[in-house]
Amino acid sequence: MLMHDFLQKTELHPKLNSVVKCIPSNIEMFRNVIIYGSEYSGKYTQALRIISKFSHSSLKYEKKLTITSKELREAFILKMSDIHYEIDMFLLNCNSKIIWHSIYQQIVDIISLQKVKHGIILCKNFHCIHNDLLDIFYSYMQTDFNSVKIHFILITEELSFIPCNIVDCCEVLNIPKPYKANLIKCNKIQSDIVFEKQIVETIIKTLEKPNFVTIRNSLYDIFIYQLNIYLCIWMLCKKMQKKDLNKMFHILLSFFHGYNNNYRHIYHIELFIYNCLNIK
Repeated sequence: MLMHDFLQKTELHPKLNSVVKCIPSNIEMFRNVIIYGSEYSGKYTQALRIISKFSHSSLKYEKKLTITSKELREAFILKMSDIHYEIDMFLLNCNSKIIWHSIYQQIVDIISLQKVKHGIILCKNFHCIHNDLLDIFYSYMQTDFNSVKIHFILITEELSFIPCNIVDCCEVLNIPKPYKANLIKCNKIQSDIVFEKQIVETIIKTLEKPNFVTIRNSLYDIFIYQLNIYLCIWMLCKKMQKKDLNKMFHILLSFFHGYNNNYRHIYHIELFIYNCLNIK
């Protein structure tokens, strides 16, 4: 389901509609926003509602942006629309300062070529930001490049760790837990959002004719859509149940040990897929 369709069918916090309406439709007047609340409270949905006010297409179109540079060891894939770019801070590892700078610079370059010199960076899981990057993050929020203006929306589960200079330059929006009645209504929606099963089926199809780039793009979808990684791995194993179970068990142990104790999660998933492909 596209972001536009998702917003049309999802209404977790109807009382917040008046708050979103008060935000100016002119992006030049838009202030940075911090959206905080507990897990699964609907923070991302509210962020999209705000962003849709500045999108000429009302977020009807979305695509992926591949970030590459000499500083990056591997390509970084972002979800984007005609006005915003989504960065999951959870996926930035201990080299987050270098990765962030490369991503930020390329976003600035893209916006500089557009008619409207404004863009929004949506930082998901901001509470997972590395301390080294957090120390210099405010400088990026205050920097303009060649008339390019970047606006920020920070999604976080915590607020107290964010430096005062960042909080002071943002509007703060608290998202409460949705009422049970609203959750039940949303649960009844016949949605075609990319669920774990669809992603796993796509990965299985790519494994039939292995291609590194195609497999990596499919694996990145797990993180882009913030799917349950453990459920995805279980479904992958179920699809590959004809493999040698003893070898599969050892591969699983190795994967979970690496995934749960190290950064660069995409690497461990790629290694898991590679090892599965090599089971005789």
